[in-house]
Amino acid sequence: MKKFILSLIVLVSLFAAGCGGGGSSSVGPEIKYPDNTKLADDYPAVNTNYASVKDVMSSPTSTEAERTELTNDLLMYFSDDFKDKDGNDAKEKIQATTLDYLEQYSLSSYKFSPIIKDEVGHNYNETTGILTVRTLIQAVANSGSMTINVDKVFDIEWKLSNGNWVIVGGFPTTKAELGL
Repeated sequence: MKKFILSLIVLVSLFAAGCGGGGSSSVGPEIKYPDNTKLADDYPAVNTNYASVKDVMSSPTSTEAERTELTNDLLMYFSDDFKDKDGNDAKEKIQATTLDYLEQYSLSSYKFSPIIKDEVGHNYNETTGILTVRTLIQAVANSGSMTINVDKVFDIEWKLSNGNWVIVGGFPTTKAELGL
């Protein structure tokens, strides 16, 4: 759970997806979407879901029931076919990791920003129906006297499923993917 929450913190700060997870912090010159307008214009539902994930991850939790509710709210943005970077089914892994993070850390900030590198911020593959969004996740997590800052880029993959855009890959699922 702690691993997942920390991953989410990093991810929400970024909310960009990619098949292999990406996760390189040296992405070269970056141009941030001004108010995400390009993504909002091209894929308004994905842009809205990015904001929703950020809102979920920014919600304070102090009880087990609150953490469980928050995690359940988060999972609605993940496909049942969500895969980790190794291609394994990972929706249950996301749930467990997020709960673990929420128990260990309190998130004092969480940003999930689509970014452009070399003027390409997203790519839609018509063959697979997957939209890959380069995303910067920035988060600050606190646990007692320990503060962890996350600032990483991921290629988050989205797919239209039953009329809703959901994450199918690229979202970090472990501390190692976040560089912790």
